Amino acid sequence: MRKKLAVLAVFALLALVTVTPALASGSGVKGASPQHFSVLCTITDIDDRDTFTVQVLEGSRLIWPSIGQALIVLTTPDTLYYEWTPDGLVSVTLEDVEVGDRTNIHGMVAEDGDFTAGRVIVSP
Repeated sequence: MRKKLAVLAVFALLALVTVTPALASGSGVKGASPQHFSVLCTITDIDDRDTFTVQVLEGSRLIWPSIGQALIVLTTPDTLYYEWTPDGLVSVTLEDVEVGDRTNIHGMVAEDGDFTAGRVIVSP
């Protein structure tokens, strides 16, 4: 019986050692695989119309360390822009986004740690 428990303990330890690095890869740190993020924020600066600096209000797990802080979010030509209106969600352009706008940004955190917006939604 003790031999079976010892063998079981060894397998459990091996499983733990094998699984832990895989779980760590989803941590949102540099060098990790790209991960999705979502952030509710206020735009504090728009640099060259391709980079936002935002004040983080709340967000997904990857955003938690940045709550209450400034975060730089990159945009690409593929980034989509929307605005909530009384008639619903309306497509807008980057030029319609202004400093002071409250937004919800969804995108990816790259392996190098950069946050890149895929969708920017301006709230009323």
